[in-house]
Amino acid sequence: MLDTRQEVVRALVTLPDYYQIKSSSLITILARKKYYDKGRDPFGRKFLDNLEVRYELLRRLALLDERERNLLFMWYIETKPVVEIARKLHISRMHCYRLRLKALDNIISMNSEVQVKEPLESCPTTTQDLHEKRG
Repeated sequence: MLDTRQEVVRALVTLPDYYQIKSSSLITILARKKYYDKGRDPFGRKFLDNLEVRYELLRRLALLDERERNLLFMWYIETKPVVEIARKLHISRMHCYRLRLKALDNIISMNSEVQVKEPLESCPTTTQDLHEKRG
């Protein structure tokens, strides 16, 4: 999961929820996409399959610096031309390409650095389990 540039790009392109850079919250941007179908069910069959990838991608995006997040957002979500991205970030087009690859590599290198403290199996599933765990 998110081990190659291709997997990261695929997750970015198909990600309907994106980490909003300025407010650190999730936003839905499907309406901005050219291929958005208002009749499409966002909770379709593949939604649960991709949920883990989505959350992992969001976690890794949150760990990137602001310039890398901005670049990936403009490149893959807003699909802006490289010239416009470079102008907004005040960098050359060549540096824009390099920074994109660096950001993708940074996402790959974050391979599950933050681990869950307790596995899900140990979470209480009933009220009785909860009381047993507490006392």
